[in-house]
Formats: sequence, structure tokens, C-alpha cells
Amino acid sequence: MKTYNQMSEDIDSRREQAAKRSRERSDSFTDRSRAEMDRNTGSSSSSSDSGSSRETFGQKLGRDLNRDVGRAAKGIMSAPGKAVKAAIARRKQRNAEKDREALKGAREKERNQSTRAPFKPKRASKGVPFRPKS
Repeated sequence: MKTYNQMSEDIDSRREQAAKRSRERSDSFTDRSRAEMDRNTGSSSSSSDSGSSRETFGQKLGRDLNRDVGRAAKGIMSAPGKAVKAAIARRKQRNAEKDREALKGAREKERNQSTRAPFKPKRASKGVPFRPKS
């Protein structure tokens, strides 16, 4: 299980790795763009194409970076640490206690209900029928 400091260091190292990958991608893209420009010398539309390709590359780079950081965060969150496991255990214990109390209350209710027949006197008064309390 990782401590908070270890987790933050892990996230920082993964961010550094993602930044390094993005720098390498941008460098390779720049090299490929220069090579393409050298091949297409004299083309008038190359300046407008390079602007749109940079924008596309920036969007792609941002998307890749977000994906890498998202994967790192998901990996960390899917393996909860000691604090998260303790919180889950406390929640389970509270729920179990609530269930026990509800069961105990139901048993007490059952116990308090009378199953005996109502009281009848041995002799009823003449002419007046006996009616038990309900």
C-alpha cells in the first residue's frame, strides 16, 4: 500500500515521463515537417498547410498527454491505499451495525406482542355477553 507521498511522487514521475514523450513527439514532428518542406520547395500552399498541421499536432499532443495522465491516475485510483481501504471497512461496519439494530428492533417488537387469548372471566354476568377488549 502506498502512502500519500509515494502516490504523489508516482504521479509526478509519470507526468515527467508524459512530458518527455510529448517533447520527443514534437521533435520528431518538427523533423518530419522540415523534411517535407524540403521536398516541397517552391510550393505556395506549404505555409498555410504547416499552420494547420501545427494546430492538429498540438491538439493531438494535448489529447495524448491527457490520455497518459488519465491512465496513470486511473491506475493509482484502482489500487486504493490504506486510507481508502480503512474508509471502506468503516462504511461496511456502520452498515452492519445498522442491520443488526434493525433486526434487534424487529425481534423486540415480536417479543412484545401477545399471543395469548384475551382474559375471560369464569362466570359472565347474566344477560350481558362478554366482549374482550380489542
